[in-house]
Amino acid sequence: MTQTTPQRSFRQRMGGIIVALHLSLLAVAVLYYFFKGFDLEELIALFAILAPVTALYGGIAFRSLGKKQVDATNIPVAHRKTIRLLIWGHFLSIGLLISLKALTPNVLNFKEMTILLGLVESYFGAHMGTLIHVIFGKGE
Repeated sequence: MTQTTPQRSFRQRMGGIIVALHLSLLAVAVLYYFFKGFDLEELIALFAILAPVTALYGGIAFRSLGKKQVDATNIPVAHRKTIRLLIWGHFLSIGLLISLKALTPNVLNFKEMTILLGLVESYFGAHMGTLIHVIFGKGE
């Protein structure tokens, strides 16, 4: 007799992805610091920019990981694909900006990176706030 493990819900999968991507962004920033892509002042400023978003999305997502929850079955498959696309697009955009500054400082300096990060966060922030509410619900 084989024992099957219960499949994780859409909410739990998205929560895991959000937590993993935030931690990956922070880890990449530290890695770039060690390879001289950022100086200490820039790394601290970058963490100050990423910390509120990490705390907000990551905290909500992390809190949901341990809960036994019913899958968000009311979210249509097409919307689930859009949610995944926006989540990955958000984090890849931030990762690209961080990488461009760290690896090609002649193309993008720290000030330009922070301005562009602000634009990316503003653009995706409204969408991500709505998505977080749809995926994890209010007050859960």
